[in-house]
Amino acid sequence: DKYIKEEKSKEYIKVIIEEVKRLERILNEILSFVKPYPIGKESFKIKGLVDNVINFVESTLKENNNEFKVIVKEDFSVPGNYDKLKEVLLNLISNANEATKDGLITLKIEKADKLPVEIPDIQKEYLLIEVEDTGCGIQKENLKRIFDPFFTTKISGTGLGLAISKRIVEEHGGIIKVESEINKGTIFR
Repeated sequence: DKYIKEEKSKEYIKVIIEEVKRLERILNEILSFVKPYPIGKESFKIKGLVDNVINFVESTLKENNNEFKVIVKEDFSVPGNYDKLKEVLLNLISNANEATKDGLITLKIEKADKLPVEIPDIQKEYLLIEVEDTGCGIQKENLKRIFDPFFTTKISGTGLGLAISKRIVEEHGGIIKVESEINKGTIFR
C-alpha cells in the first residue's frame, strides 16, 4: 500500500513538473512577443549552434520515432544573436517533430548562392537554413496565416512560435518562407 502511494506521488510530481515547464514555455513566448528588445549580435560558429540544438532536440525526436538528418557542409562564422537563432531552429524543428511520426526531419544550413528577390542587398553574405519534414503538411488556407500572431492549429499552442521566429529572422535581415504539401511534408526556408 505504501509502495502504491509512493508511485502515485511520483506520477503526480512528474505531471506537475511537466505542467510548470509547459506554462513557462507559454509565458516566455508571450513575453518575447509582446516585449521585443533590441538583439545584440556577435559572431559565432554555425556548427556550435547546430550541435547545441541537436543535443536539445534529440530525445524529443525519438519520442515520435523520427530520424534527424543534419547537413552543414562547412563551419562558418555567423554575425547574429546566438540565443535568438537557436530559438528559431528549436521552434522549427519542434513544429516539424509534432507534424511528423516515423519520418525524417532534415536541417540543412549552407551559404546562399542565390538570394530571393525580396532581399535586395547582394553585398552581404546570407545563410540558407532549411528545416524539412515528411509530416502531415499544412492546409493551403492555413499557409497564408501561418506567421500571424496567435494563429494556431494546435490544441495547446499559443500561435506565437512562428510569429516570433519570423520577427527574429527579419531582425537579422532575412526572410522566412514556407512550402507544404498535405501528407508529403513541409519546408521552412
